[in-house]
Amino acid sequence: MQRVCANCGLLLEPDSNFCRQCATPTATSGVWSEATTKVMGQEGVKPTPSKLTTTTLPEIAAVQRTVPIEHSSSQSPSDTLRSQKTGLLGRRQKRYFVMATILSVLFVLVLGVGLVLGYIFKDRIFQPARPALATEPEKPIEEEKSTEPVQPPTVKELSDAALNDLASGNLNKALESIEKAIELDPSMPQSYKLKGDILVQSTRYKDATENYAKAIELDQNYLQAYKPLAKAYEQLKQYDKVVEIANKALSKEEDAELRKILNSANQELAKLSSQKNLDKKRELEAKAQQNQVAVKPQPVEESVPETPKVEPPKPEPVRTVEPRVTATQRIENGQKMHNLGDYQGALREYRAALQQQPENQSIHYLIGLSLEKSGDIQGAYDAYSRCQSGTYSSQAQQHVKRLAKKLKK
Repeated sequence: MQRVCANCGLLLEPDSNFCRQCATPTATSGVWSEATTKVMGQEGVKPTPSKLTTTTLPEIAAVQRTVPIEHSSSQSPSDTLRSQKTGLLGRRQKRYFVMATILSVLFVLVLGVGLVLGYIFKDRIFQPARPALATEPEKPIEEEKSTEPVQPPTVKELSDAALNDLASGNLNKALESIEKAIELDPSMPQSYKLKGDILVQSTRYKDATENYAKAIELDQNYLQAYKPLAKAYEQLKQYDKVVEIANKALSKEEDAELRKILNSANQELAKLSSQKNLDKKRELEAKAQQNQVAVKPQPVEESVPETPKVEPPKPEPVRTVEPRVTATQRIENGQKMHNLGDYQGALREYRAALQQQPENQSIHYLIGLSLEKSGDIQGAYDAYSRCQSGTYSSQAQQHVKRLAKKLKK
């Protein structure tokens, strides 16, 4: 089957929808040749009247002679059709590109106009808020705050803070707070007593005795300072001062614990006195034995055999040359090791002292301090709980409450 273009008379490709030369659509301008019409009539196909004409092959040839046909022998009909489609697609892409460019330009223009209008009308839009910003209400508030004098903490506030820090074990901060309270009012005996308690917790017994004595100096009837002062002197092994302070306090008011401290101090003084007497007696005996005249040897006669020399009796070794370490000495050694950070060594000394003086419950408190520093919270809690009496009984109970919260008991 062959078709020709009704516009230019060019033979059309079998599957072409446009004329290759004039680009006329074949659906409206394509005509069937006479030979093709005959063939289709023989095959029983009735061509559409609108698309069929009576053009003969000679007429087509005449048209082809008059109209130059551009047909390259090197280009096949399928390539020609492909190039036509490519041209059509290229025109469509150009149209899409032009439309996209126009839309982009419009978007940029609209965006630019919006930004310009927003910048111009920005002041008008936020104009109601301007007066509030212009008045700057925060400045008077700042001036009022700056003009208000900062009230320093009172003595009571500083004392309460020191008590709280002491209960929590923050001794440095507690000492700092109570010293500020003393600077504000040096006439308060309670402040000196609290400072002494803090120093006792830090095992600074000598400094603690000075503060307790200052509190008693300010108020002779301040009985709360007598007992800790006696306990601090007991730790320093100044038993004569313990007896003096305890007698003064007991003359004002009877106290069972202070009476016990007084009896213990008297016993220690008696021991020291007897030990001194014994040492003095042994010293005199040793001197007497050293001054004893040696026995002269008998003259040797020829008939009499020589007798062995009689040596003077050697003095017995005095055991006091290497004195036995007392519980008090072990406690002092343990405190020194504790202050130096040797908590295990301090525990060994405290436990050895506890074996010598099992009735001294203050050792349990010292053991608790070293255990807590070593990280054994449960062991420290148990040790503090065993300290029911003695110098550190009140401090031990405070530590028990604090560690109970930490252990959630």
